[in-house]
Amino acid sequence: MRYGYLAFACLIKSAIAGDVVDDRLEPVVVSEQVSAAYFSDESNSATRMFVPLLDTPYSVGIVDQALLQDSLSYRLEDIAQFVSGVQASSADSGFNTDLRIRGFTTAGSAYLDGVLDNQRFQVRDIALIEQVDILKGHSSVLYGSGSPGGTVNYVSKKPQAVATHQFTYATGSYDFNRLVADSTGPLNADKTLLYRVIATGQLSNSQMENVSNDRATIAPSLTWLYADGGTLNLGFEYGYQDQPYRFDNLYTQNQVVFDQSYVDPRARSDRHYWRFSTALDQQLSKIWSLHFASHYFHVERDDVLLGFYTFATPGTVSGYYRDIHDHYDQYSLRGEVHGEFQALGMHHWISGVERNNADDSLHSQRRIGGFSLNVFKPNFDHSLPSTTRLDTGFRQTEYGFYSNDAIDLNRYWHISAGLRYSLFDRDSSQNDVLNSLNQQGAMTYSVSALKS
Repeated sequence: MRYGYLAFACLIKSAIAGDVVDDRLEPVVVSEQVSAAYFSDESNSATRMFVPLLDTPYSVGIVDQALLQDSLSYRLEDIAQFVSGVQASSADSGFNTDLRIRGFTTAGSAYLDGVLDNQRFQVRDIALIEQVDILKGHSSVLYGSGSPGGTVNYVSKKPQAVATHQFTYATGSYDFNRLVADSTGPLNADKTLLYRVIATGQLSNSQMENVSNDRATIAPSLTWLYADGGTLNLGFEYGYQDQPYRFDNLYTQNQVVFDQSYVDPRARSDRHYWRFSTALDQQLSKIWSLHFASHYFHVERDDVLLGFYTFATPGTVSGYYRDIHDHYDQYSLRGEVHGEFQALGMHHWISGVERNNADDSLHSQRRIGGFSLNVFKPNFDHSLPSTTRLDTGFRQTEYGFYSNDAIDLNRYWHISAGLRYSLFDRDSSQNDVLNSLNQQGAMTYSVSALKS
């Protein structure tokens, strides 16, 4: 206490003498720099027209190119961590690119540039994708039948007017090696004809023995700016993938067996993919525009699945063998008229027709059983079992006729209303026994409002 009084007395004395030091700091000015990385305020996936997301009465998650690059992801499923309510899915044992939106897989709800994507055993390469839009909730008016959880739209990389050339190489564990080459630019002096070529190659094993993940893709594309307000896009893609069916880990006798592979060394997977795409956008007037897009997919699949089927005893599993030869064709077409005009508010009108057709022919020989595997020490030294024929096929067609109007009543209030009529037709067969389903129709509608 004595020393405190002395210090206080010295402070009073210094103040009287005018020796007090001014400890005030100079002002600090903080300037804000807004970065566009990881942020997109517009998307055409919800309404098929570029409308600000804050004025759209839908929940849309966007993963742009900057985030795709900075995340160092090599699978499209890895983007799930950036969008709430979305998880990576392992449906079909990794044979398809699949996400789970609000608890439902996106099987049948994956789109490429707004048109139905390949629905048959394809893992889409992330190097071809510019942006991923995830529309949560029902979207049947514009997208027809699909997952109730939501819809994912992959926006592909397009040719650019500025010449750019990129080459990347990555390596990692399990003999992972990946090359990506991406070249784009103009083909003529006035930059009305643009090109882009993307090529990828990957060699990789996995933590499971006898399971590889090798793939190669080449995707050239052209853009022709043939007139004011007129654009024609042409795209081609060839892909090859080799990834045998994994026959994942087992749980038995109160433990998870994760350090064994149940994939026979004789298993194989050879899949070839072709895609031809066209897109035409033509401005008809200041108000109206015409849009046409199409995809044609062809898949050839030659797989041998050789592993286990189910438990025979707590320590053994019965074997599974299937030799598959599959041919798949898919045609997807979409034509739309867009209009933007004033009438008691700003209208974003869209009317269109859509046709999706798929035809699959699968021939296989199968045997369930015929050999068994020890859960803890699987031995693949056995002959291939005798088989029985299992051929399947299906043909399905869907037509959709729809209209949707998104209206900006004022700066704050936005409403949207749409109507769709769909026709479905499907035939299936098994071992030459035809199961025909009658043509069915469905009417769907949506009404929503938003105050921003």
